[in-house]
Amino acid sequence: MIRSRHVLALIAALLGVVSLAHPARPAVAPDSVQRAALDTRLRRLSRVQVVTEDSSFILPKPAARADGLFMREPWRPPRRALIEIDVPPPPAPPALVPWSEIAKVQAPTNDFRTGAIAGAVVGTAMVGASIYSFRHYLRADWRDYSPAVWVGAPLLIGASALAGGVLFGTGETGWRTVYPPKRR
Repeated sequence: MIRSRHVLALIAALLGVVSLAHPARPAVAPDSVQRAALDTRLRRLSRVQVVTEDSSFILPKPAARADGLFMREPWRPPRRALIEIDVPPPPAPPALVPWSEIAKVQAPTNDFRTGAIAGAVVGTAMVGASIYSFRHYLRADWRDYSPAVWVGAPLLIGASALAGGVLFGTGETGWRTVYPPKRR
């Protein structure tokens, strides 16, 4: 009988072979139109992950120019913490990364849509629970409810959806590739 750790080891080995078969290759330098579009997109981001053949690193405040990606502002190490432990600060990223070394550039992603759906579900549950808990105080005929109930319930659901989107969906959930562009 095959044990689960054997299956996991086999899957890990297969993934390793596939990753060796398709190593990260440097992307071709973008032309001026692609570079302008990429620069516009990058200037809205506070940081990107640059993947090279050898490693990957975070480049804060990125911008694009003809010779590669660079930081718009000089790098400063993070502020010291109130309670310090013996952890060295992260190394400074390179000031300029030439296009010949870049395999891909990735931007952080979030999941606002899922957070908004979760917030709407929570808001609907809150409205349903409040109507159920006050059922003895509310009249039995729905036509007699005040306009505050008919206006307030959808507003509460909408506000809950917005709050859920902000609370549950704004955390970074991964990276999406912004360069090189997908081939069509």
